[in-house]
Amino acid sequence: KSATTQLDDLIAEIRRSVDYFQSRGGSVDRILLAGGAAKIPGLISFVGESVGVACDAYDPTRRLNASGKKVASGLLEEHRQELTIAIGNGLY
Repeated sequence: KSATTQLDDLIAEIRRSVDYFQSRGGSVDRILLAGGAAKIPGLISFVGESVGVACDAYDPTRRLNASGKKVASGLLEEHRQELTIAIGNGLY
């Protein structure tokens, strides 16, 4: 599949999920994108505009207390999106 087709499929799946949740009486006021793909330039605004819901990058480190002695300088800042699953597994 081309990148455009894959992006169209992603948007369609997000729309279906939002529509399903709303059909059950839920409300969606924000979508959080997680993982390395959230770093793709323009993706967050594209998803938000395409689905009609505000969209932001999820920060898995926002409540994490990481010591500079145990984590290389700049590692969290540079790779925070890629650490989503690893941090979640570590907290479980």
